[in-house]
Amino acid sequence: MAAINAQGQASRNLGNTYSSISDSSFESWKRINDMNNAGHSKSINNGIWERTTISSPNTGQRYYVEGQNNYYWMNQNNEYLGTDNSLYNPNTDNAINNQQWSQYNIEN
Repeated sequence: MAAINAQGQASRNLGNTYSSISDSSFESWKRINDMNNAGHSKSINNGIWERTTISSPNTGQRYYVEGQNNYYWMNQNNEYLGTDNSLYNPNTDNAINNQQWSQYNIEN
């Protein structure tokens, strides 16, 4: 009886070992898949669709915006302005004077 029990325990241990190996392999696959997805998403959004990822300096909230500008500003209505002029500040622009704009960071 002890021999049968020992053989059963050995089978369970072997099954647990294979299960752990399988779980580890699956977790590795998920990490690699997530890295590939992130790379593909970035190349499609930033390259093909000509979008830029910007983030709020206060909250870290990220947005995809159209264009490939060097500077982005966003107001409280989630409207954004993109410009390549480092000296431009929409808060001093009389054409859009009644709004508060915050400069957002560009993520690469």
